[in-house]
Amino acid sequence: GRVYGTELALGGGMSDPRQYLPGSPYLLTRRALLRQYTFKPDPLVQQIWLYSLAFYAKRHHIDVHSLVLMSTHEHLVTTDTQGLMHDFLRDFHRTVAKALQAHLRIDGNIWEDKPTSVVHLVTPEAFVEKSGYVIANPVEAEAVEHSRQWPGLIVSADEVGNKTFTIERPKVYFSPRNKQWPKTITLDLTMPELGDYSANEVRELIAAEA
Repeated sequence: GRVYGTELALGGGMSDPRQYLPGSPYLLTRRALLRQYTFKPDPLVQQIWLYSLAFYAKRHHIDVHSLVLMSTHEHLVTTDTQGLMHDFLRDFHRTVAKALQAHLRIDGNIWEDKPTSVVHLVTPEAFVEKSGYVIANPVEAEAVEHSRQWPGLIVSADEVGNKTFTIERPKVYFSPRNKQWPKTITLDLTMPELGDYSANEVRELIAAEA
């Protein structure tokens, strides 16, 4: 059969950054501690997560293609353009954890004590399949009947490589006195080059999978 993806035991503190392949797309998944509803749709939670994602994706040259933030976990389809995925995952997840601890007024871990699941999407078919999986996640979880009904963060097939988020700096944790945190930041969803497929063809294929 076709090779759709290869799961790598990467993404945690013991990861070897040399194992990430520059220019390769990956499906990233990480869950909340004990699968608690830490990320249930809440404007500030979503703002913290998206602001952190945009900031560290830019810093570590990670292209983001599609995403969904479920109540208990995240899914991202990304391309690691310069082999800095290890640094991105460390900084992104640490910052989300610290900001949510401040917002939710809780101590202890936010994320489960396991490395991020990182699936190398070897083929264009793998990219299409996993992008469709991300978009369909709320339906698969029986949370909604149609993905567009999910009240949390999600993109549609038409928005893969075709959407820009503009996120204001959250009012918790990200101090305006700290000059590294911009007042607003943008996140452009991009489309990787997938052989002979055009961007519109990829979106149509993703829509069929989702």
